Amino acid sequence: MDPRIGIVLRLIDESRGTLQMSSGQIGNLLGLGEASVLRLFSREVGKPLRRYMLEVRMARAAALLANTVTPIKTIAFDCRYTQVSNFYRDFKQVHGISPMQMRVTQMKVRLRGKQTLLRKLTNCDSSDNMGRGITYSAANFTASR
Repeated sequence: MDPRIGIVLRLIDESRGTLQMSSGQIGNLLGLGEASVLRLFSREVGKPLRRYMLEVRMARAAALLANTVTPIKTIAFDCRYTQVSNFYRDFKQVHGISPMQMRVTQMKVRLRGKQTLLRKLTNCDSSDNMGRGITYSAANFTASR
């Protein structure tokens, strides 16, 4: 890979897709014209610069949706969107579902995992805990976040 594109990829990844530089500014940084940067990036990475930056930003948004209870509006602003509707549009374009659908899906997955764990804990008998005489009940289970 061209080392100049490696620099651009590192800048994008370090800014988590919210790099506040135009393609012209990136070109100036690398000693290339704007069109040259865009062509070189597309050739080396296999997708346009804007699309790559959008995908990095939306991957970060998906991780925040899955792992936090932060409001979607706050996540949108954290991803440098000033209009939540634009965030919803871009998120759905990249992931195929809305941010709310992603969050609900992730919550259902986590809930199923906790239910499975609870079933395992409540179905234990003395042979499962190697003769220690330990028994488990729903009262012993505390859901964690």
